[in-house]
This record gives sequence, C-alpha cells and structure tokens, in this order.
Amino acid sequence: MRKHLHGLLFVAATVCACISLNAQETRKFNHSVQIRVLSADYALANPDLNAKSYLFVPNGVEFGYTSTINDKLSFSIPLKYHRANISESQSSLSIYSTDALAKYNFYREEAKIIPYVFAGGGLVYEEVEGVNVQLPAGLGLNYKMASHSMITLESQYRYSLAENRNNLQIALGVSFTVGKITELDPEKELDPLKVSAEDVVKDEEMDIETMELEEEYTPDEARPMEDEETEMAAKSIVQDMEAPSSSDKINDRDGDGVKDADDDCPELAGSALLYGCPDLDKDGIADKYDNCPDKAGPVDRGGCPLQDRDGDGVEDSSDACPDAKGLASMAGCPDTDGDGVKDSDDLCPSVAGTINGCPDKDSDNDGVMDSKDKCPNTFGDAAHMGCPEMEEEEKNMLVLAAESVQFQFGKAHLKAVSYQILDQISDLLKKYPEFELEIIGHTDDVGRKASNLELSTDRANSCRDYLISRGIGQERILVKAEGELKPIQSNATEEGREQNRRVEFKVIGQ
Repeated sequence: MRKHLHGLLFVAATVCACISLNAQETRKFNHSVQIRVLSADYALANPDLNAKSYLFVPNGVEFGYTSTINDKLSFSIPLKYHRANISESQSSLSIYSTDALAKYNFYREEAKIIPYVFAGGGLVYEEVEGVNVQLPAGLGLNYKMASHSMITLESQYRYSLAENRNNLQIALGVSFTVGKITELDPEKELDPLKVSAEDVVKDEEMDIETMELEEEYTPDEARPMEDEETEMAAKSIVQDMEAPSSSDKINDRDGDGVKDADDDCPELAGSALLYGCPDLDKDGIADKYDNCPDKAGPVDRGGCPLQDRDGDGVEDSSDACPDAKGLASMAGCPDTDGDGVKDSDDLCPSVAGTINGCPDKDSDNDGVMDSKDKCPNTFGDAAHMGCPEMEEEEKNMLVLAAESVQFQFGKAHLKAVSYQILDQISDLLKKYPEFELEIIGHTDDVGRKASNLELSTDRANSCRDYLISRGIGQERILVKAEGELKPIQSNATEEGREQNRRVEFKVIGQ
C-alpha cells in the first residue's frame, strides 16, 4: 500500500507543477484542492490500548477541498482513508472519515512559508465499530513552489467521543489552486487605424493656432505663401472622418440606431429601450415576446388585454358568472339584495336575509326564530330551544336507559335485555318527530385509553344502528364518545366500574 501512496503523491505533484508553469499571475485564489499521504497512530494517544505505535509510517491517503474567505480565513473539507492499529487483534482495521475545518492562515504576500492553525469536527466510520464523532485540532505549513502550487505538511490531534479512539495524524502532500482571478493590466498601444475624428480635429486646431502665432510674430516678408490646396485637403480629411463609414452602416442593418451586435431584432427597426425590437401596440413589450402584438396588455398577461365579457373587473377565467356583472368578493357574480349570498345561491335574491339568503322567520309562532329553533314547526319555548318540554315520565325513562342498556363483556354487541328500553326511546322520537337525540358512550378505566375510547364509540353506534332499524332517521341521531374521561363513580371498586360502563341518551334541547 505504501508503494501505491507514494506513486499517487508523485503524480499529483507532477500535475501541480505543470499547472504552475502555465499559469498567469493572479491576485486572488478562491479554491484549492489537496492530496496527501497520511500517517495515523492510535497507540500514543490511548495509553490503555495494547497496540504498537506507527507514527510517521504512511498508512492512509487524504483528499481535500479548501475555500478561501480572505487572506487569513479559509474553510476546508478533507476526505480520508487509513488503516488503523487499534490493538494486536485489529491491526488492519479500515477507517473512513470526513471533517469540516476552519483555518486561520498567518499569511504574508512575500512569504514562501505560510503557517496555519485549524480546528473543527468530523464523522468517522470504522469497519467494525461503526460511526463515531471526532474533534480535530492542529497546525500546518504551506510552502509555495509556484503561484499555483504548494507543498503542505500538517499534524493534528483528534479527540474522539468514543472510548480509546483518540489519535494523532501527520499528513504530507501537495495543494494546487483552481478558480483563479487573473490580474490583467497590459499596456495599451495606440492603433493609428482607430484615431477618432475628434482627435484629428484637435490636431488640426493645434496646427492652425501654431500657424496664427507664427503669423503674429513672423515679419510679413518672411511669411510663406498660403497653400489653398493644402487647406482644402485637410478639411476633406476631417469631413471623411466625421461621416459614417460603410462598415458602420453594415453594423446596423435596420438603421434604428442599435448596432447589430446589441440588436435582438437586427432586421426590424425598433426602440433602443427594447434592444432594437419593434412594439406595434406600444404596451412596452417587444412584438417578438408579445402574445398579442396588435393589442396592448399588461406584462403579467404576456402582453394580452384583460378578457372580461361582463365588464365587472373580474377576468373571465376567474369569473364564476362571466356573463353577468358582479362583485369581485362574489367571484364575479351579482348579489342583488346585498346580503352576502350570490343570487345563484340565494333563495330570496331580492330580499336580504341570513337563511340561504332569506330573512329569518318564526314558523310556529313560539317566539324562537327558525334559525335557532330545534323544532321550527312545533310550538315550544326558548328554554327548550323552541321545542316542547317532555313529560317527567319520559325524562326519567331516558335516565333509566343509561342503566338498562347492556353489552357483552369487552364488546359492543347489545344484550337482548337492552331492546325493550331502546324500543321506548324509539317511540319517544316518533312522538316528537323534530327531536334530535345524542348518544354518549362511556367506559371504565380498565385497559388503554385509546382502546376504551374506541369501545365507547362502537357501543354508542350499536344503539344508533338499532334505533335506525326501528325507523328513526339517521340525521336525527348524533354519536359522541367519552371513553374513560367522565366516570360517575370511582373506578377503584367493581361496583363503581360497572356504573361507569354506560351509554347515555339526551334529547337536544331538554
């Protein structure tokens, strides 16, 4: 294994050297990768282990990635594999690890050697023992071979949260940078072919000023004769430089003032604000991106106008009544009487009301409005929610039913003795056709709470099913389960538990 590790290190060093020779000077490196030969030792860090020390003997390899925050701080993630010497019986144990490390570099621009310290945490997987957590800390040195590569030496002590797993590690290898930002500062040479007309005019003006000064201080007899042909030639040069060249015309084929290189529509004249593209409907969206180029519309609709047949401001796609002008709060539907119920659902669309859009009323004239009257068609009183008061004998019968209804032990099956009292409850509901009945199931506290709650539900449903079979509408019967939550006697005695196992019957409003 040692031979393979040395070979791998040699290849990495060769790659780094090649990269360094071909690299330009840079001003900052954001990222680097490392490859190192690793020596890991458990004997020196754990005196209780009966193992031989192998410090400075290569027994692993490390691959790492480092991200530079600034000249001083960086963040590193190494991946490691090595063979451990934990005991005489486990001298060839395979161990894999990955860490997250924060580094502080003692960096100086001119220095060849850059020391650093680091600390962090990591996860370690052992071939036999599984995963444990280790906390590494240590120091290292980077030696600059070239601008892009370094030799790196690192030592660390790793404190493990698992017993007898502290260890020392020494790593030697190479590091090379990637993701460079080049320092470009070439000297710009003047291209005589790119001299602007403005420069020519300035030169001409300087020549004219010089000639005027010479005329001012030169005797008349010493002045040379003006050459009209020379002056006309100079003016012609200036005019040629200021006039657009044929190449400029070629670079803007549609003549809209936007060069073809920057023009998204080089064949069609358009606006510079739309990168040279036309906008026929003037809605601020270039025709090539406009779903409705001949009709103005907002950007969020792809340039198409709002579709609203009834003109109520609610788009047809969201309008529940697209052909009837309505309100946005009613999804585009009308509400003629303004009672908050749209006309299509309002039983009284022209009169405001609260009951399906209709005004509340008192059908049985008992002083309780129908919306709150449990018996809206039978005269009653407010004390009984608009229902008539039951006779005392009927009330007592409901109380007796809680003691009389019996079930098989631990089950929801009714015993035959329960049928008589349930028949009486059925007759009571037929006498008062508007009454609603609530059936409440209870148990003792023997067993799990969840099981008791389920049992109380099943028993209440058994009573409900029997009453339905006797002709009582299922919409008139409500089922509720309390389980062991509401005992009427102590569960410490058998007698108390028996009374707690019950089903109660309550007429709503009584």
